[in-house]
Amino acid sequence: PYTTLFRSAFGHSAIRICDSTRGIDFVYNYGTFDFDTPHFYLKFAQGQLDYRLSRTSFNSFLATYSYERRAVWEQRLEIGPQEVNNLFLMLEWNYLPENRYYRYDFFRDNCATRVRDMVEGAAGHATITYDESYAGQSYRRMVHESAGDCQQWWSLGVDMLLGLPADHRCDEREAMFHPIKM
Repeated sequence: PYTTLFRSAFGHSAIRICDSTRGIDFVYNYGTFDFDTPHFYLKFAQGQLDYRLSRTSFNSFLATYSYERRAVWEQRLEIGPQEVNNLFLMLEWNYLPENRYYRYDFFRDNCATRVRDMVEGAAGHATITYDESYAGQSYRRMVHESAGDCQQWWSLGVDMLLGLPADHRCDEREAMFHPIKM
């Protein structure tokens, strides 16, 4: 059995658990939300939108990303079979209907931080290393670096939505709010 992480542009991370002997090949996605939520945009802007963990087959995951013309990067985790099993059990517990939902926070509780926290928990908090090159950067700087060609307008919108908390200087672990940094 093994597990991998997936990243999409700036805004997404997911976990794949694959064990061909047990017929398991799932992608767990902490970035699922419902656009039909009453006052969706207001709740998102105010930090009051609930997200949920979803689970899909790997083939369905790839088909969706292909259809949406979204790039996918796969990062294989260097954890042993016991840690993979721990991660699978933790994800399955989180996937129970009563445990799926969480209050989304752009910086501190998003699809990337959830993935980080689950891997840390499965590995007993002992084998996680962080890229120190991101230490000291602000959330705002990391978000702005993701803007690409639409830097000016995108950054203005981000600055208005995120406000002063975006100026917090991150340590290595906090920088992992950003899927590419994670």
